[in-house]
Amino acid sequence: MRTRILVLFLAVVFSTLGSRAFAQDPGSPKPAGTVFQEYPSSLGVSLSGLDTFGLSWKRWFGKVGVEISAGGAWDPASEYGTIYWYALTSALSYRLYAEDFAKWLSGGLYLVAYAGHTGEDGYDYQVPSGGGDGSYVRTGFSPSLLAGAGIGIETILFKHFSQELQFLYIGRFISNPGLDFGVNASFRYRY
Repeated sequence: MRTRILVLFLAVVFSTLGSRAFAQDPGSPKPAGTVFQEYPSSLGVSLSGLDTFGLSWKRWFGKVGVEISAGGAWDPASEYGTIYWYALTSALSYRLYAEDFAKWLSGGLYLVAYAGHTGEDGYDYQVPSGGGDGSYVRTGFSPSLLAGAGIGIETILFKHFSQELQFLYIGRFISNPGLDFGVNASFRYRY
């Protein structure tokens, strides 16, 4: 499902690009500042290596960025697998580098601190210890707190189409505690 969403999003982005986006008008005035200063907000979707995805908003205040993402799903008729899950995450970013490489291409590098809360409920397939046929057993609510840090890379095409990759070490607390390496991807429109 996530792959379909990603492919659909990229198809829409690239189908809207016309040949005029590559044309450069030498007589047009150059805007003040970089694309990062011109369009500090962005709205789109975020996909996480921790099996969460949802809508995402980010705003830059100079070199500091604030990001919020939320997603979830609910299937009350499910008799196996997940009944519901949700994720609410936030990130605080500090830009190290930003550059307009061409009229149609910009990029940046930043540090990121990540925090969030997730929860889920569903069924697990369990086989009796003596053998035999297994069955689906309701697991109950399973919450987790997330905290992490890492680096982020942003590429902006045609001043508005932002793609970000964040490489993070993320700790999970409460349910299934542990430390994992994760990759978050975001696709947003800058405005």
